[in-house]
Order: sequence, then structure tokens, then C-alpha cells
Amino acid sequence: MLIQPTYSLNETPGKIFMFQMSNGAEVIGKVKSVDDTSLIIEKPIRLAIQGQGQIMPFSYAIGNPEADTVIFMRHALTSYYLPSKDMEEMYISNTTGIDLG
Repeated sequence: MLIQPTYSLNETPGKIFMFQMSNGAEVIGKVKSVDDTSLIIEKPIRLAIQGQGQIMPFSYAIGNPEADTVIFMRHALTSYYLPSKDMEEMYISNTTGIDLG
């Protein structure tokens, strides 16, 4: 079943999205900018479900912990969607230190 989103990444700079990568990784991050071939994501976090779940700043996963933004090629994404309220709050809490709970 194909679900068509009612939003476009091109219209949503500053919004938080979940991304499914072609390698199976799930990433949450804030869209900074979009063009025809790539997306710039601010403070992306890679999600890994193991036991209680783990999160890791994507910059550590790619070996550059100083990177605040990461460029993702659009062809490397299989899907994107808005996160649940809980996931969005987890992202904000982990990237800003503000506890929304």
C-alpha cells in the first residue's frame, strides 16, 4: 500500500522528520535545507532498537563527532515521515538538553 504524505520536504525547513535509509538505518533530525539531490539535516540522531533502545548522534556514527549538520543524498533515503510526539520530544531533549517530559 502506498501512502502519500500531505507534506513535502521542500516545504518544511526547520521541521523534524524521521528518515529510513536504504541501508536500513533510521535517523531523526531537523531539515535545514533541501534541493533536488540532497538534504541537509541538523543534529541527526541514528536510532537503534536493542533492549531498551539506543540513540547515537549520526556524526559519531560517521566518525565526525564535531559535525552539527550532515548532507544526505536523496537517493539514499527510502522513506521519510513525521515522528510521533514522543520521538520528537526525545529528539529535542537530546539535542538541546531541554526536558519536555
